Amino acid sequence: MKKVTILILNFYQLFISPMIRGLVGVNNACKYNPSCSQYAKEKVLENGVVTGLYLSTKRLASCQPFSRS
Repeated sequence: MKKVTILILNFYQLFISPMIRGLVGVNNACKYNPSCSQYAKEKVLENGVVTGLYLSTKRLASCQPFSRS
């Protein structure tokens, strides 16, 4: 399951993310370093799929204009 999740995240990083950046514009970069998708990969590898995706979802939820963080 971990390998499948990492493959999906790699696909997102290679194909989906560049398309989104092209539509939104290069100036709208992620406010986090590393990016949320890279963070998700790291957390899945460190903590497993369920915990890693939970932590990634929490981070994504804070990456919007109305968040407090």
